[in-house]
Parts: sequence; structure tokens; C-alpha cells
Amino acid sequence: MDAKVKMLTLLQQIGMSDDQTIIHFQHATLERVDIHRKSRIWQFNIQLEKTLPLQVFQLFQHKLKEAFKSIATIRLKISTSSPEWNPDNVVGYWPYVIEEMRDMSPPIRERLIGQQPVMIGEKMRLECTNDFEQQTLKSKYGPLISEVYGSFGFPTMAIEFTISEGAENNEAERLAFIAQKEAEEEAFARNALANLQKLEASKKENGDAGNRPFVLGVPIKPDEPIIGIQTIQDEERRVTIEGYVFDTEVRELRSGRSLITIKVTDYTDSILVKMFSRDNEDAELMKTLKKGSWVRARGSIQNDTFVRILL
Repeated sequence: MDAKVKMLTLLQQIGMSDDQTIIHFQHATLERVDIHRKSRIWQFNIQLEKTLPLQVFQLFQHKLKEAFKSIATIRLKISTSSPEWNPDNVVGYWPYVIEEMRDMSPPIRERLIGQQPVMIGEKMRLECTNDFEQQTLKSKYGPLISEVYGSFGFPTMAIEFTISEGAENNEAERLAFIAQKEAEEEAFARNALANLQKLEASKKENGDAGNRPFVLGVPIKPDEPIIGIQTIQDEERRVTIEGYVFDTEVRELRSGRSLITIKVTDYTDSILVKMFSRDNEDAELMKTLKKGSWVRARGSIQNDTFVRILL
């Protein structure tokens, strides 16, 4: 599975493959996924042609986190071949930049999030209240702010910190800016909740079969060690993998048993998973596994002499 197909599969998984959205990912590739098993952090490294518009980025980040919330904590690193300077986009991304800067003292965080960056050409200007704060921001947080913007697909930018005149008079403006941002975030949250409620209503209309765990064969323990599909290079006796199902097929054999074949990706690579039914109950259960599911599978890795791949 090449990087472009991986990206398309990911967009299909999170429900962002409609024509209006996918145009922003026309030349996108999913370069790799860095999976940290112990901390359960997955970092998606994505290559785009241009920086995503704010609303598209918000939707993409939200849907990605929702899709993987029971699997891992999601982080994004976006690179762009033709990054764009858009002052409104830079300002719009500001709260997300602050969110990524986790190790920050509360006063500094309040100072940064309580103001709106000003773009002067390709330079960002931020205000501070005194010399000490200016030096701290300039030496420690200036490069970090530029680095985080870079991880969202923006070009490298210079950051300038200036001591504001009449800091007391700016307090009202700062509070108004915070209130505006809170209102915007609340509106986005309401929209996300409405979409979630529509999804839940759809599930109720279609029955609750999809809400029940799909268990075929011997149950897998929650603490079972999981390996990345990319690490599978040869036949192995027993491994456990997990991933997104992007294709399924169930065939009834002459013997009366059924064979399910699913294509699974964890976005490091993909693999075919096959299993024979033991009885009629297994055969019926196989029919309920649909494309778009997230599965965990355990078994041996064997070389399929017919398709000449490992499975």
C-alpha cells in the first residue's frame, strides 16, 4: 500500500472523502505513522501540497481524534511542498499552536493565548508586559512557536516580542479576545455534538448490531502485545496486530465451511487476514464484519503460495 493510497484509506475511515473536502487532500500522502506502544501515541506524518484552510484542519483533526480515541492519542505532523502565507490562517491556527505547547507556565500561557498575533509581512508580532517576560518568550518560546506552526504545514516564520504600552488599557481587549475564542470553540463543539447525535441516531435506526463487539474465535486479552504490520517480514508462529478494515470478502467453500478474507492496515503497512468458520454461527458472524471496522487479530504469519504474500 503506497503513501497516497494510505492517505485515501484514512480519509475514508474518518468520513472525509466527499468531493468538497477531498480537494484539499488531492496530492496528499501518508508518509508514515510513528506508533509508541507503551504511551499509546500515534503520530500521523502527512505530506500536503498546501497548508489546510482552518475549517478543514479543524474538521480533520477532530474526526481523526474521534476515530482513534479508543485506540490511541493522536498527534499530527503536516509537511507542505508549497506552504502559503495567509495572515488569517496564521491567526486562526493560534489556539492550536498554544495547545501543542504543553510544557508552559500558566502566566506565559495566559499571556500568549490572551492575545491575537499580528502579522507584519512574514513576521509575527506578539506583545509582553516587561523585559523579563520578553527575554523568556524570545529565548524559549519564539523558536517553539515557529516549530509548531511548521508542524501544521506553515513556512518558517520569525517571531518578534514587543513590550506593550499601557498594558492596563489592553486588559479589556485581551478579555474580549478570550471571550470571542471561547464562543468560537463552543460553536465548533456544538456542531461536532450535532454530527455525533446524527451518527448515534443512524446507529439506532440501523439496529445496534454494530455496537456489539465482534468476536470470532478465541478472545484476545486487552493487554496482548501488538506489533506493527510493517515489522512483519517473515513467517511467524503467533503475532497480534490491529488495524482498519478496508476490504472484506466471505466465500462459502465446497466443504460447507466459510472463509473470510479481510484487508487490514495500521497505516504502517497492510496485510491480508484469513480465517475459516468452525460452524454455522461463525459463518453468519463473518457476514456482519464490514469495511470501516477496526479489528484486532491474532494468529500465525504464513506465506500464501497462491497470492505470494505473507498473511
